[in-house]
Amino acid sequence: LIGISSVSFCFDEAIGIAKKIKEAGANIPVLIGGAHISGLPVSIRYNCFDIGVVGEGEETFLELIRTYKKNKKFTSDILENIKGICFIKNGEVCLTEHRQYMQDLNLLPHFDKNFLKENNALPYLITSRGCPFHCKYCQSDAVWGGKVRFHSAEYIFDDILEIKNLYPDDNRIIFKDDNFTVSIKFLEQLKEKKEKLEQITGRQTYFIGSTHVNFITHDLLKILKSLNVRKVNFGIETISDKLL
Repeated sequence: LIGISSVSFCFDEAIGIAKKIKEAGANIPVLIGGAHISGLPVSIRYNCFDIGVVGEGEETFLELIRTYKKNKKFTSDILENIKGICFIKNGEVCLTEHRQYMQDLNLLPHFDKNFLKENNALPYLITSRGCPFHCKYCQSDAVWGGKVRFHSAEYIFDDILEIKNLYPDDNRIIFKDDNFTVSIKFLEQLKEKKEKLEQITGRQTYFIGSTHVNFITHDLLKILKSLNVRKVNFGIETISDKLL
């Protein structure tokens, strides 16, 4: 199996990769996942993708792998029984039953940080899934659902420690959450873990993340300062009060 993940602005690139695989004559199923296909399952109509993974993908992708290993192929009858996917059946888009979101993110294995280092990527982490806002132009709801779910501070501490060992000359940790300030409780727990981290590594750590302007309060800013958050990104929808 070949899996490709894509957001909307690079979906054309995903199509190009899938077409090259098909043109090479490789009889290998090509799966597409990510924000674009989750928000627009009809995009599976492009002939280069065999299956689209809609929403949270870990459990769905694992089931697809096990199914393919057992049956050596995918058929419409088989795929109809797998939740959280889309595919073409008799020329029409078939969207299967929604797969429930994982409630305990700590059950997920820690991702391989060597991938970041090998590809010269920045030291980043995702501590949560979801966003409390429901902006029409954003696919966070389609991928993660409207409820925000968190890894524990202990889980994230282990991730940060591993990254610090891989990046001995970089003191940054970049949070790629949709909104990393949703939970004050989590930030306070993270502060405690940060102090432990600096005792272990003998190095300071500073954070970068994104949030929403409606979350900004004096109390939150004090917590961010105590955490050594040096940069906060905001998504600016419009400068027009009429549109807001």
